[in-house]
Amino acid sequence: MLRIFNYVVYVIFPVFFACGCSYTKDLAVLNKKQAIADIDYLVKNLEAVHPEPYHSIGKEAFSTHVQQIKANLGNKISRKEFAPLIAETLALIGDDHTRCNLFYNYNFFIRDKIKLLPLALNYKNNHVIVEGWAKTVEPVRLQYGDIVLSINGKPVTEWLKRYYKYVSAETMEQKNWQIPYFLPAYIWMTDGIVEQFEITGKNVQGQTYQESLSAAVPEFSVPPRNAGWGEFPYQFYYEDRVCHYKIPSFDDSLRDNYFKMVDTLLVQLKGKKTTVLIVDLRQNGGGNGELGQDLLQRVVSKPLQTGCKKWRYSRTYERNWIIAALKQKNIPPWLLLDRWLRVHWFYGKYHHLYVDMSKLEGEWINYCIEKGSLTYPKDDPWNGMLVLIVDHGTASAAVDTTAIVKDNGLGLIVGEETGGRASFYSEICPVYLPNSGIGCVISSAHFIRPAGYDDGHGVLPDVPMDVTLEDDVLVQEIYHLIDQHFPCGYNGQSERKLE
Repeated sequence: MLRIFNYVVYVIFPVFFACGCSYTKDLAVLNKKQAIADIDYLVKNLEAVHPEPYHSIGKEAFSTHVQQIKANLGNKISRKEFAPLIAETLALIGDDHTRCNLFYNYNFFIRDKIKLLPLALNYKNNHVIVEGWAKTVEPVRLQYGDIVLSINGKPVTEWLKRYYKYVSAETMEQKNWQIPYFLPAYIWMTDGIVEQFEITGKNVQGQTYQESLSAAVPEFSVPPRNAGWGEFPYQFYYEDRVCHYKIPSFDDSLRDNYFKMVDTLLVQLKGKKTTVLIVDLRQNGGGNGELGQDLLQRVVSKPLQTGCKKWRYSRTYERNWIIAALKQKNIPPWLLLDRWLRVHWFYGKYHHLYVDMSKLEGEWINYCIEKGSLTYPKDDPWNGMLVLIVDHGTASAAVDTTAIVKDNGLGLIVGEETGGRASFYSEICPVYLPNSGIGCVISSAHFIRPAGYDDGHGVLPDVPMDVTLEDDVLVQEIYHLIDQHFPCGYNGQSERKLE
């Protein structure tokens, strides 16, 4: 009997799975009924998963928007036309972790060899600037750092305004930061394939010029925005008294390399008797907050209080994670495995997703660090002055790290207000729409900064600085600031006014 059971489990089931359809239909074209069903499914999951889905827009206004979309649907709509409607709907939530995922990376375009505007762009000092270009493109005049004034005769500011409504973001600064990066994808989404792009640019000398570029697959010769991503470089200045340490991401997939670099850095900080550590979180979009907290426990000598996490762990949340796993494995829905399998079957019992639902009362878990419950430094921490550099590209877990430093008085924050809010929504839940197969994510938790409030803003710097300066110049500015105003260090309590 056991042999028959094993045969069914290990032979028959895999055959069915391999031959089964996807967990979603992934239709290229939807009829009106199918499109409405996808919208209703999205709204149902939004209300079942998000802790406060209408914190930014009232429920009545949101419902009116949804009804207008349904009313304007034609008898047929392509998946490509439908995706912007979903993106626009989720953008109303005002949460960068609640979004349509279709254009949140360029793998889709690279895989299918889709040609786009061949530029990697960023937003700095109220300008869209060039950060790179496709490998197959050879610009004549365009250079790294140039300002883009117009594309195909239309001012770049008009292009940005056109796509604001599709971008999920917590603040306008974050929205401005995101749009240029995905501008090539948005142009393709609304205008289709464009073979040639006429660019009006301005170089660093202030000269205006014209550049003609052919559309290309977005494989960039100069890595856009995440240059050094996966690496954590550091450099010493002023006879080793100052160290500048770049952390471009807290992505959990980089944890081994990250911890290895932190170990090496700590040895050098102590060995060189370095007194100032400048941690650069510019353009760090987040990841695993534990990485940032681990660093703080190793470079500060005082206890720190973390924030509060209010997590809406519901049956719907768990089932969506199961469906995501089933879809990835191409397991067909008619087996109804999502109805009786538990999430740890796919992600492991000790994965952060796993909660014993039998012990859960209701659907909320409040992981809250009570006042006075502190996280203590690790053995033999480095003890010097900590400085964090942040900008509008600093978000999510990187903002969490910044808020811990700010609210605990662990160091000095310089730069500009973080793009992500100091208290924010996260702990994403994947949601796949059943007919179109469009992938979305919805926040399931509200993270409250250690200070215990949510004012809708990012973390404000103690000292505003121009974050577009070259690294060497910025380090010099910080060093002179410390030397002039904080010769004895900074404990977060100084009331001395900076000139």
